[in-house]
Amino acid sequence: MKMIKKVLAFSVSACLILSVSACGDTASKTSTAAATAAATAAAPAAATTAAAAAKTAAAATTAAAGNADYKSKKIALLLAGSANDGGWNQLAAESAKAVASKYGCTVNTSEKVATTDYESTIRGYAEQKYDVIVCHGAEFLDVSKLVAKDYPDIKFVNTSSFEGQEPNLSGIDFGSYQGGYLDGAAMGLATKTKKIGIIGAMEADSFRAWVQGVTDGAKAMDSSIEATTVYIGTFDDALKAKQAVKEMAQKGCDTFTQCCDAAEAGSIQECDDEGLMNIGYVADRSNLGKSVMISVLQESGKGIEEAIDEALQGKLAAGGVIMAAKEGIISYTDYTGTYKDLLTADQKAKLQTVYNDAKGGKYISAAK
Repeated sequence: MKMIKKVLAFSVSACLILSVSACGDTASKTSTAAATAAATAAAPAAATTAAAAAKTAAAATTAAAGNADYKSKKIALLLAGSANDGGWNQLAAESAKAVASKYGCTVNTSEKVATTDYESTIRGYAEQKYDVIVCHGAEFLDVSKLVAKDYPDIKFVNTSSFEGQEPNLSGIDFGSYQGGYLDGAAMGLATKTKKIGIIGAMEADSFRAWVQGVTDGAKAMDSSIEATTVYIGTFDDALKAKQAVKEMAQKGCDTFTQCCDAAEAGSIQECDDEGLMNIGYVADRSNLGKSVMISVLQESGKGIEEAIDEALQGKLAAGGVIMAAKEGIISYTDYTGTYKDLLTADQKAKLQTVYNDAKGGKYISAAK
């Protein structure tokens, strides 16, 4: 099975601003060297090589000029959590920096933005005529839609969202339902009691889609499976996640999954302590406990970088955009921990088939 390992997480709360810029002109040096080599060639074959080299040089010069055109562009990124959280928010910050470095433009990041400051922060960037404003998380969507309509010439991007808004707001979903489906399929094969527990941070659209995916994936493996969901209302309170596992375990749940950032340490620790099984989500969670049998990776950094890049170039369409396994965003890790050999060879082959189908475009939504 094609597997990848990464460590990500989420966080939430206040507001800070950072900046980054980068550029380079190795392309122009390459252009000069190629043109010189072409000019010294004499034979017909060498002339053909020279023409090709000249064409490459011209393309390099054009690319360098294109990057120069972007140096005045400005990207704004809003985060509900810390830009150094080691996971969800940091991933977005690093992706924005990567695009800024590519084009030699500027990115400013407002982190730990409080709910009450969403609108004023977004409007502040819009008033300063930023070219692309990225709001990272479903919690920003309503305010993004409100502000975007007042600034039609600015491109707005809202991640973890199923909808955007014409003419200038793109909502990007990183395979929430599909990732949940793969998560649930693993749970459905692992559970012995036929009862699974799902822990979400909040009841936003992307979380509900993930929960639905988990439920559908598990039932696809065994239609008799019962799924119980608890939303703990926090991204960082590990005790609440731990308590949620306790309560669901008392009802017979023996296999758990969670999507609640730093709070996940609590639920996984409880699974370790009580001999319960766990399936990680978003990142490789095997570092948090031995109860994690496998994790579903949601490598949103790739999608964020691509979305910002296309937005900067004016190529990102308004409306909803889904990026999932087919785009390399959703995948499984290797089997890990205490339960790495729990599944039979046939069960592992079945899970591999589920993943292959996802890569082929299945399980994008509950209707597909």
